[in-house]
Amino acid sequence: METRRITMRHKFSPFRSFLSLLGAGALLLPAAACHRSGGGGGGGAPVGFLKNLAFSVRQEIPTGGEGPMGVVAGDFDGDGVLDLAVSHTVTGTVRILPGQGKGLYDEKAGATLSAPGSPLDLVKGDFDGDGALDLAVLRVQDRKVSVFFGDGKGAFPAKPLELSTGKGPVALEAADLDGDKNLDLLAADAGSEELLFWKGDGKGSFAKALVVKLPAGSEPLALAAADFDKDGAAEAALADASAAEVRIYSFAGTPSSSLLLSGKSFTGLAAADLNGDGWLDLGAVSPGEKKVYAILGGSRGFLPNPESSALSGAGSAVSAGDLDGDGNLDLAVPVTDEGIVLVLKGDGTGAFRETGALPVTGLPWTARIGDFTGDGKADLLVGAGLSGALSLYRGTAGDLVGGRCYGSDLAQPYFVVSTDLDRDGLADLVVSDRKSGKVHFYMAKKEGGFQAGPVFDVGKMAGNLVRGDFDGDGLEDIAVALDDGVRVLKRLPGTGRYTLLPPREKPPFQAGLGPFEVLAQDLDGDGLPELAAADYGGNALTLLKGGKGMAFTPLQKIEVPDGPLGLAAGDFDGDGKGDLVLSRFKASRLVFFQGKGDGTVKEAAQIPVAALPNYIRTADFNGDGRTDLVVSNLGGSAVTLLLHEQGFRFSLSKVAAGEQPSALLARDMNGDGFADVLVATVEKGDFRILVGDGKGGFSSILRFPGVRGAVSADLGDTDGDGLKDLVLGSIYNRRVTLFRNLSK
Repeated sequence: METRRITMRHKFSPFRSFLSLLGAGALLLPAAACHRSGGGGGGGAPVGFLKNLAFSVRQEIPTGGEGPMGVVAGDFDGDGVLDLAVSHTVTGTVRILPGQGKGLYDEKAGATLSAPGSPLDLVKGDFDGDGALDLAVLRVQDRKVSVFFGDGKGAFPAKPLELSTGKGPVALEAADLDGDKNLDLLAADAGSEELLFWKGDGKGSFAKALVVKLPAGSEPLALAAADFDKDGAAEAALADASAAEVRIYSFAGTPSSSLLLSGKSFTGLAAADLNGDGWLDLGAVSPGEKKVYAILGGSRGFLPNPESSALSGAGSAVSAGDLDGDGNLDLAVPVTDEGIVLVLKGDGTGAFRETGALPVTGLPWTARIGDFTGDGKADLLVGAGLSGALSLYRGTAGDLVGGRCYGSDLAQPYFVVSTDLDRDGLADLVVSDRKSGKVHFYMAKKEGGFQAGPVFDVGKMAGNLVRGDFDGDGLEDIAVALDDGVRVLKRLPGTGRYTLLPPREKPPFQAGLGPFEVLAQDLDGDGLPELAAADYGGNALTLLKGGKGMAFTPLQKIEVPDGPLGLAAGDFDGDGKGDLVLSRFKASRLVFFQGKGDGTVKEAAQIPVAALPNYIRTADFNGDGRTDLVVSNLGGSAVTLLLHEQGFRFSLSKVAAGEQPSALLARDMNGDGFADVLVATVEKGDFRILVGDGKGGFSSILRFPGVRGAVSADLGDTDGDGLKDLVLGSIYNRRVTLFRNLSK
């Protein structure tokens, strides 16, 4: 079993991060695709009507509590189906989720055990010898271990036995540590710098704790107990962050310890036979090095100089199991501060290679590998903080069903565009990286997924991406918003390559002091688009006139107070000239600008909307031929629907869309000819499809698990099946995430 400890210094809030970035003049926006219907690119022939909209998302298992960070599986009710026990650090409970088979669990039917004081680690075992599974729970704030005795029918009727720990318990293990065939308990305590060993009698009682003092200044982070030397008694491996070492502790006879490894600081340990030689090894994750180590055991003890494998994130724990069914153990490594789990494929020798990054609900804390669906294939189950559900990745033939994260070389990706860059029929990805000031291309592979492509150094705070033919050569170019203007990645004829204009050594096209969203729209009717920029940093709407030869010259600047953010275009007054609408983020208003036909505009109207309007998308939602609007409101849990009446008048309504909606698309998702809405939330990490009825309403709302901190979105056929896949950019996990379209 794997255990570890991480100090959660604060609760990360994507919402607060979003607002702080706005204050810094940062550039982040969803769905950059020139606001054109359809969006995205690549793929085979489009499919017809899709009755069932579906994406390759993980399964969420509601747990009936907040902060489900610890989880163990076992048949607690004796029906032969695996159940789950889940500790909730926020609500102070342990919930039993009875298994229904096929990966379904009932969060309402099982027992609820009171465990106040931040229950974290929990372990299972038959502590009283009655043949029924019991539970021991570590309550870190109350400094207690509670032992709950099961009746074999899913209930825990007896009053729990309570054992006192030291000042700061961090990890708990259950094993036969003294070789008497009875389960004992062992806790690592960082506050008191000690190990506490409770000898079990097999009848439900434990002796007074035997305390093993650790060296002064010790900071134990991870604990794993197993019989490494096959002497019939389990040993305990303890990782000490302060001493940067791992020691093995034995409690058979007189307690003793020996140094296993020094010079390494680990936050997670897992005992498993990693190389298939019949001896238990240790998997150990080092977040500082971004590596996972295989410390191999054998008949003569552990081997020196352990093998290491690189990680793309700072792992916080580790779990072992055969995820792909090839007979070799693989590893799952949660990366708490990115909201992902890394999967590493094992080759059977103790070497591992990272093969994927998976988004999860909340902040991942515990990973478990096992057959949780009863189909004989290994699945991945993840417990996490700041959530109310477990994440389940179902195993298939050598794969796990769910989203995939890409771009481990990114520092702060926010904007993503899906388009066919190399004209191979598959949609590729374009991602702007704010921190590095670069734009990355990721090329779709025929076998699925992406590989890294060209990288362009474009300037400070690379942000919003806009596609369009800016010079009239019939080729799609890509404009990039920066902290001091705009540059364009111009597509070169016949090559599939791009060049940066103006070049990096020259100033960009001037578009204000911090343009947030940039829109490409032909405002003067000459066939070439102008650029309109919502200049959040300069509180202005800035217009640049387009021209042949990729020339953009200042055309107009209009002062717009209170945080101009999102932009959209349409002929709202029916005069045949392009108009603009802009969101004033801080004032919770939309501002409409009437086009004059010469590329300039004038203010025409303002409409109050719900709190913190960020992004605006256009579509005809009621089939009357007029341009309607939908706005995501970061300050609430709804989008605002504006149905066009006449001129610059609209009727407003709110549609529930999840807490803090952000990334926004207005597309026909199911091929019925009616506009739908796709919206992703910042804080909760999900996305919804609001299925349009063609009458100005929505016939249904479909929710899917997504990615925490999503702020950008686009659609494109990345695998050539004719369906538009979804890609989300996240300010939290610092990657882009692909959800394949599985609709039928």
